[in-house]
Amino acid sequence: MKLIFREKLTQNENLKVSRTLLWRMVNVIDMKRRLFRSKLNGKDFFPHDTFDVEKLGYRYDSLPAHRPQALKAPPIVAHFKDVDIMAMEGKTYQVHIFVAKKDEVDDLKIPDSAEEYSDHESYGGMGAIFGRGTDCKECEERPPFQVMVNITQKVQDLGCSRFDVALKVMSVVTTDPDLPICDIEDTPIPLPIIIGPVF
Repeated sequence: MKLIFREKLTQNENLKVSRTLLWRMVNVIDMKRRLFRSKLNGKDFFPHDTFDVEKLGYRYDSLPAHRPQALKAPPIVAHFKDVDIMAMEGKTYQVHIFVAKKDEVDDLKIPDSAEEYSDHESYGGMGAIFGRGTDCKECEERPPFQVMVNITQKVQDLGCSRFDVALKVMSVVTTDPDLPICDIEDTPIPLPIIIGPVF
């Protein structure tokens, strides 16, 4: 409600008008408040009256159990940084990550078929990089992006920290199955780094 004061009224008259309008506003608010009466005690109904739903006549057949706190450390990931979609030259890649201790990564025996990767004891996971050619305007304008693959479980299985492991990454061109599987170093995909918690 907007109060309008008239210049012709004296200061005392303006004060009386203000008090009258204020009294009317309080009455309206009080009247609206009194429309909500509690059926439990006949008093004004407040938010705290809703806390006990059984008193309101409601009862649930069952309630979900309280879940325990699930405090988790940040994940350990293989981070492919600044992937340039135009550098892919229209090829779409799968990147398959194998995790091993630094002194054992060179001795990893990678299966010849990508279908056997997931059964390998050192397999950490897979990521994908979608590539298009120069006929895609959105691809040309898109800035470099990131691809991250969670390898936390595999690092934990090895019983060491992220500083003690190394990666072996194989790439599969899904847009051309005739192309052979190759090491990521033979592709335009940037080499991944391992990032995660400090400890």
